Amino acid sequence: MKTRRRLAAVAALCGAALLTQGLWIPAKALLAQRLLERAWGRIRAGEVAVAPWPWADTWPVARLEVPGRDVRVLVLEGATGRTLAFGPGRLAGSAALGAPGHSVVAGHRDTHFAFLRELTSGDRIRVERADGSSLLYRVTDLAVVHERDTHVLADTEVPTLSLVTCYPFDAARPGGPLRFVIRAVAELEARAQPTRRRSARSEKKIASPPAATGTASPAQIVLGISSGQPREASSPGAAKLSSRPA
Repeated sequence: MKTRRRLAAVAALCGAALLTQGLWIPAKALLAQRLLERAWGRIRAGEVAVAPWPWADTWPVARLEVPGRDVRVLVLEGATGRTLAFGPGRLAGSAALGAPGHSVVAGHRDTHFAFLRELTSGDRIRVERADGSSLLYRVTDLAVVHERDTHVLADTEVPTLSLVTCYPFDAARPGGPLRFVIRAVAELEARAQPTRRRSARSEKKIASPPAATGTASPAQIVLGISSGQPREASSPGAAKLSSRPA
């Protein structure tokens, strides 16, 4: 009898622990989003690099919106595993969002960037900056590439935005070598560069990884997405993107 009571007590404690954990995770995510919004409000008011909580090593740098799709996400500085747990992150070394050049943002396929699977050529993406200005981008290209196919992140002269996440979206296990990349060009530039029309077969292409040459190109960016810190590639100008969904 005593043994049964002890077993029942242990089972009850385990159930309570699981319930508490199940409630704590979404509560923590909600709290984090509120703290991020508060930090963004202070940054919009003129403060610089406001950390959302004392030990945070990131801060909001912009807001992404997709008109007509009820998508509004804050973009954080850096693309480390810790940062991507709370929101998409700007890849260090890429252009500031809304600025000339190529801005690269990574996010998890099953949370903040799950909406990427719904985007199509011609969709608009609005970027709101800390100074209150905004820039409208138009999606011009969608592709599935190998993590080492780096041409998709090459530098550009016109304001360009690339959103990157793991692929496939419904993969049972994370960590595969494929990446889904949405490219969008600032609206004024997009008007001068008509959307490339592709067949359904060619719209999502899988490129083979480049052969090893011993020395990486200075412009090389490796689309390797992991849960750890970004690791430098063999070239001083190369970077490694970190964003593997758990």
